[in-house]
Order: sequence, then C-alpha cells, then structure tokens
Amino acid sequence: MKFGCCVNMLAKQGNEVGVELIEDIWESGFDYVELSLANIAALAEDDYQFLRQRLKQSGIKSEACNNFFPSSIKLTGPEVDMSKIMAYVNPAMERAARLDVKIIVFGSGLAKMVPVGFSRASAQQQLVELLTRISVPAKDLGLTVAIEPLRRQECNIINSAADGLTLARAVNTAQVKLLIDFYHLKAEGESCQIIKEACDQICHVHLAKPDGRRFPALADLAIYQEFFDSLASVEYQERISIEAYSQDYRNDAANSLSFLRNFFIHDGEKVLDS
Repeated sequence: MKFGCCVNMLAKQGNEVGVELIEDIWESGFDYVELSLANIAALAEDDYQFLRQRLKQSGIKSEACNNFFPSSIKLTGPEVDMSKIMAYVNPAMERAARLDVKIIVFGSGLAKMVPVGFSRASAQQQLVELLTRISVPAKDLGLTVAIEPLRRQECNIINSAADGLTLARAVNTAQVKLLIDFYHLKAEGESCQIIKEACDQICHVHLAKPDGRRFPALADLAIYQEFFDSLASVEYQERISIEAYSQDYRNDAANSLSFLRNFFIHDGEKVLDS
C-alpha cells in the first residue's frame, strides 16, 4: 500500500499546482504526491517542464492527479460540447502520463453540476457517455479514471459512493473505477458497507477528518476504525491520499503517516495499543 498527499488544499492561492510543496511532501515520507490535473493542464509548456524536473529532482512521483476538469468545461446540460471536452482531455491526460500518473480522479463538482431544470437522467447518461469516451485514451496511456462522489454542498450529482458505483458499472470498463473518499462518505451519512459492495471497483481512497477536513490522527482512531476495518476486510492494497487542510503541515504529516502505516502495513492492534 502507498500513501500520498494532495496539494490542492495546501498550496498557496494563485499557485494551485503546488510546485513549492513537492520537496516537503517527499521529505515528510509520502510515497507520492497527488497534483491537480486542471492546473497542470493550464500550465505553459516551460512551467510544465519545470514541474517535471522538480518532481524528478525531488525523488517523489506523482502517481495520482485529482481535479480532472476545470469549472469552465461543462459536462452535463444542454451546453455539453464533446469536441471541446476531448480537446481538453487528450492533452491533459498526455501530460499526466508523462508525469507517470496512474490514477486521475474525476470529482470536478462544478464541471459536472447539473443545470437547473435539466433532466438528471439525461445528465447521468451524459456522464456515462463521457467516461466511456475518456476510457479510450486512458487505456492507451495506461491511466485509470477514478469516479469521486462529492457531498451535496459541492455538486448535485454522484453524491454517494453508491451513486459512483452505479456509474462505474454502467460504464463497465477496466479504465473507469471508483474512489472512496472518507470525508464525503461521512458528510453524506453513508455506511462503510458500501466498501464491501464495491470492492471490485475501488481503485483509490481519499482521507481526511470530517470535522474541519483535517489530517487524520491516532487520537481520532474511533472515527476511522470502521472505515479502516472495511478496507482491510476487502484486502485493499492500492493508494490512500490525504486530502486535507493543515496549519502545521510537518507535524500533521508525520503523525498521519505513522498512524496510517501502523494500521495498514503493520498490525492494526499496534495502533490500538499505542
């Protein structure tokens, strides 16, 4: 199992790619950094090459990207333009592949927000068609797209992991799977039972403390126990990314990594006995 850190909630405003955090994340002990694809796609070529070089020099890989689409690209509703969408998707995914990314997270709440008055069934079908189309370049580039359900405050479609599972199964391809985000799962009051139901589709996990969306810590083990046990019960061995805010990154990162590695890589009982 690998542990990563998303930069989107740690980066400075106006520099959302978070290039300046790459060395910190590596030095903190994370296995990979999760960058924002929409921001990477918007980089000038020189800046993109600088990012590639910074990653190479630091020694850390960017094995996952979140934030697939910018809000300016509409994925549901009457204004959907597939040619415009793919004109963004193809070069964005190519950039991700050149960074050795394996997982692209499809949350993109503002991009997939269903317009008022538009049929939700039609919007759902648009997402199925979109992901089916995207799966072709994803396969060619060795990428997997992970559907990320978002709480209702952030989007009005695909809010639960059950919704995401339905969408993944409707697309029915190895290149489109499901992400389980603990923060959104708790916000929607969804049972961890969905992990067992969706175990064949889960390819990625996001983690944050529900209260304040902060870094997870041993002191709050009771909050995560059922979630962690459910992941362990289905022998989940892929990546877990912390996607959280922090006012004290170095301490938060060290504590979170120790907590997660003790539970998932060593023996969960050691965590309880600590």
